[in-house]
Amino acid sequence: MWLREQKLKAGIGFNTAVVQLLDYLKEAQLSDDGPGANELANRMQEARSALYLLCAGDTVDLADALARRVWSTRPADGRDDRRAEFRETLDLLHRFTRQLRQEIARS
Repeated sequence: MWLREQKLKAGIGFNTAVVQLLDYLKEAQLSDDGPGANELANRMQEARSALYLLCAGDTVDLADALARRVWSTRPADGRDDRRAEFRETLDLLHRFTRQLRQEIARS
């Protein structure tokens, strides 16, 4: 039960930081009262480190791919190619989330 809770906690932290970073990188802005990009990156890395320790290789591989993908996200600026890249990143986020859910269900 402890391991399951820790996986869930790390997954929530990772997903939250990823989504907030994507919002920041996509629009190149955050709300005035929100965390900055460096803080979000630190949160993402901390949660990813926990995932390394707690999760199976397939889940970790998806987390790594997603983290790399987040850093390649650029503001869309109305460009179709960048919007497509953003959709691909969201698809990867959904794959990671499904994989983590399955792993948590098995633990």
